[in-house]
Amino acid sequence: MTETHGGRNADRSLATAQGLVVRLVREHARLLTLSALGGALALGVLRLPATLRYRSEAVFTPQAVSASALRGLAAQFGLDAGAAANESPFFYADLILTDAVFERVATMPVHAGSGSTEMRPLVEYYGFGKRDDHAAIEKAIEKLRRRVGASADRRTGMVRVSVEDASAEVAQDIGRLLLTEVDKFNSEGRRTRAREERRFIAGRLDTARVALLGAEVARREFQSANRNYRGSPSLSLENERLESMVSRQQQLVTNLDQAFEQARLEEVRDTPVITVLQSPRRSNKRAWGGFLFRVLAGAVLGVFAAGGLVLTRRFLDDVAFLESTSGGSDSQPSR
Repeated sequence: MTETHGGRNADRSLATAQGLVVRLVREHARLLTLSALGGALALGVLRLPATLRYRSEAVFTPQAVSASALRGLAAQFGLDAGAAANESPFFYADLILTDAVFERVATMPVHAGSGSTEMRPLVEYYGFGKRDDHAAIEKAIEKLRRRVGASADRRTGMVRVSVEDASAEVAQDIGRLLLTEVDKFNSEGRRTRAREERRFIAGRLDTARVALLGAEVARREFQSANRNYRGSPSLSLENERLESMVSRQQQLVTNLDQAFEQARLEEVRDTPVITVLQSPRRSNKRAWGGFLFRVLAGAVLGVFAAGGLVLTRRFLDDVAFLESTSGGSDSQPSR
C-alpha cells in the first residue's frame, strides 16, 4: 500500500514538472524562439566565413616491399624477427595523424593565401609565430589535428587523406606536404632498420665463418687420423656427423651472406614507399566544416540561456510575492 502511494506521488510530481515546462514554453515561446535564433546566428552565421573551408583530398596505397632477408632467414630457423616489412594501410592512416608528421609539415612552406605566389612556413601562415617558436608549432599541430583527416580501406588497401583550409591553394599544399613527409618519414625508418639489421648480420656472419672454419678443421683432422674410417661403422658415423656439421655451417654462412647484401641494398634504397593514386586536388567547392553543428549548438545554448533567465525571473517573483504576503499578514492587528 505504501509503495502504491509513493508511486502515485512520483507520477504526480512528474506530471506537475511536465505541466510547468509546457506552461513556461507557452508563456515565453517568443523569447525562447528569439534566443534560439540568436544563438544560431552567433555560433553559425556570424562564424560562416571561418566555418566554410576548401577541401583537398588525396589517395595512395603502401608500396609493396618484400620482407628482408633477415626475416626470411629467421623463418627458416623458426624464429620471430618482428613485424613484416609491409605496414598495413591503417598504419599509414595513423602515421599521417601523428604529431611527428604534423610538426614537420608545420615548418614547411605553403602559399601565403589564395592567388598568392609568396611562400611562407605554415605556422606563419596560421599567424601563430615563427617556425622556431615551440609554442607556435604546438598551436599549428593542434590546428592540423582539426583540419586533417585520414582513413584506410581494408579491402582495397587504399588510404584517403583530406585537408581543409580557408585557402584552396593552402589545402592542396598541406596535402602534398603530408604525402611527402609520410614517405620520407617511413623511408628513413626503413633505412634505419636496414642499417641495424646489417650490423647484426655482420656480427652473426663473422661468428658463423669462425664456426665453419672450426668444423672444417675438425673434419680434416679426423680424416687425416683415420684414413681407413670407411671400414669401421663407428668411425663412419663420426665422419658423417662432421660432414653434416660442415654442411650446416656452410648453409648458414651462405644465408647470412645473402642477408647481409640484402640489408646493404635496403639501407641505400631511396624508392618511394607509397604509390600516389590521386594527388591532392585544388577544390573549387567549399566544405561546410561543421556549420550545421554550430547552428544547432547555438540554438540549444540560446534556448537553455532563455530558460534559465525565465526560471530565475519566476523564482525572484515568487520570493517577492511571499515576502509581500508575509509582510501584509504581520501588519494586520490581532483580534
